[in-house]
Amino acid sequence: MCTVANFSYVKAQTQMLEVGGRKITYRSFGEGRPIIICTRDFEDVGPWNPAFIDALALRGFRVITFDYDGHDVATIGTHGGVTNLVDDMYDLIRALGVKNVVVVGWSFGGIVAQVFITRYPQHATHAVLIATTPPLPKVRPFDYLSYEVIGKSKESCESEVRLLLDSVSNANNDSSEDTWSEATGRLKEPIVRDISDIALKSLDVFAIASDACAIQLLNSLRVTSTPVLHIGGDLDAISPVENWYALNGVLPTLRLITYPQTGHAPHHQHPVESAKYIAAFARETA
Repeated sequence: MCTVANFSYVKAQTQMLEVGGRKITYRSFGEGRPIIICTRDFEDVGPWNPAFIDALALRGFRVITFDYDGHDVATIGTHGGVTNLVDDMYDLIRALGVKNVVVVGWSFGGIVAQVFITRYPQHATHAVLIATTPPLPKVRPFDYLSYEVIGKSKESCESEVRLLLDSVSNANNDSSEDTWSEATGRLKEPIVRDISDIALKSLDVFAIASDACAIQLLNSLRVTSTPVLHIGGDLDAISPVENWYALNGVLPTLRLITYPQTGHAPHHQHPVESAKYIAAFARETA
């Protein structure tokens, strides 16, 4: 089994930019075409499977991961919604001077990515959405119990990993959960924060806040020229892939990849294969 020492991303230096009075923490790794990755809720630049990041860098990408300003347990309810987080990414892109960016968003970050390509289409050539939710329709609702598992203060970190990475298929994955856990320290200590209330409150943001906002975003995606790829897992209880398949024939630039026996973190379960799909999508799709 590979260990963290074999991967380069874990050695990448964390840097900070101050833009408009806001501090944005980021890491830049690799050289080539810029690909900027929006993380899920309650996370920072750290919890990315290094096998996934390294695989992207090996395929000619400069991978940029970042924290939303003030996006932590203490301030998650006060960051002003998705619009402010989109502006964080926009300011980071301008400050770094990167162009022709491939935007990637996981879970909550996938919503940020969707809003970004409709608000700043000139800055993104492609959008890759990983285990996230579309605006509408919702043919299968969220599993609220999943958020309770993530949010329980006395729950072990292992339960969160089992939620994100379906353990049934570990024998067939190209990277085990141990690699990710070793990289992020998730299994070494229990979760000591009580975020269950915060998680449930953030569902309004996760659901694009309101039907009116969802319809507006959906209408923007109907006419976007930006190629969109969604990578999901068929066992994802948080962001069911059925909601994306319901949009077949509605979103003209949408491509769908679904992994079997896979949960809410397909890029962690299948890091190298996911990186190959992303690289081919960015290279071959005009």
